[in-house]
Amino acid sequence: CTVAGTTGATEPSWTLTAGGTTTSGTATFVECTGLAAYNGDGGGSAWAAPAARVSILTASGWMNQSGGDTLYVGHDHAETNSGAVNFYVPGVGSRMICVNTAGSVPPVSADLRTSASLTSSGTTDSICGQGYIYGVNHYNGSSNFLGGIIFQGTTYAENCSFNLTNAAASYVFVGNGNGGSNNTEFKNVTVSFANTLQGILNQNGTFKWSGSSSSITGAVIPSALIGT
Repeated sequence: CTVAGTTGATEPSWTLTAGGTTTSGTATFVECTGLAAYNGDGGGSAWAAPAARVSILTASGWMNQSGGDTLYVGHDHAETNSGAVNFYVPGVGSRMICVNTAGSVPPVSADLRTSASLTSSGTTDSICGQGYIYGVNHYNGSSNFLGGIIFQGTTYAENCSFNLTNAAASYVFVGNGNGGSNNTEFKNVTVSFANTLQGILNQNGTFKWSGSSSSITGAVIPSALIGT
């Protein structure tokens, strides 16, 4: 509440855009979900108003779609959706970083964690990537042939895991988006599969993978790990 007052007799129609205001009676409220100023950076309690879903903050009207913003994901974040989990960070220079919610605000390097999870329990594809992603573990249950986890735009993922949990012929697509010609780089990233026919498909882009001593986790080893 940014203007104290007496609320109206009925619940108002809330403005659900970043920093948007809603008036009820003589009181005014501001939509503060995920905004730094209301989560301990510049005032307020740390992590006082986090978003429930990553996709809320990556949407237009929240993160800058031209790039340059940072989205911090709590170390204890365990998000499950019945549909697709689209967790791309929009624009060049954007970042999605897993951090300790009990750490510093704004976070410092000592606060980095690798325990956040995003799970798609349904059977649809997940659109991922664009920018820098750190410490996020994604589980996708796509049943679509030639679907799965699809990286679009130039993406750098570090200390993450990407896991296909449905035994359908789905894939982890890299270098994808509008005909390809995009770059995907994994550093200390692991993958897991549910079917030996699954794997990583490079669609015309540049794919680099480094820093992983054991890149495949789980019991299933693909017949062909990387294809085009």
